Amino acid sequence: MDGRYAFELKTPWPDGTRVIFFSGEELVARLSALVPPPRMHLVHYFGVLAPNARLRKQVVPEPPEDADQDPCGHSVAYAETRNGRTIRRRWVPWAQLLLRVFAVDVMACPRCDSRMQRIAVIQQPRVIAAMLDCLSRKEQPP
Repeated sequence: MDGRYAFELKTPWPDGTRVIFFSGEELVARLSALVPPPRMHLVHYFGVLAPNARLRKQVVPEPPEDADQDPCGHSVAYAETRNGRTIRRRWVPWAQLLLRVFAVDVMACPRCDSRMQRIAVIQQPRVIAAMLDCLSRKEQPP
């Protein structure tokens, strides 16, 4: 083998070509051209679905009036009420995502079924390692 990569086409080209050969550099150049720039939207809406289209209101449904329900039917635990208006956040808290995806309520206390609260967010790797090391020394899990 001469270090070239063969790319087999799904359907042959009109001239009968079924396989294209690339060197390593050519293959990487072709593949890297397909990677979009960072923070660039991959879906673009045109016509009546475009963000500023005049007819968009006639096509896209309004959000539900009920503040407790999401359009999908999920309860909205990530909405806030300010000055009598419900404000929906663009992000969903991790606990709500785990509840939706895996049906596991990580904020429910296993002992008394009340709601738990975060008391600290630890991000330093040394502190996390020390805490895990301390926990692993115990014979029974906490």
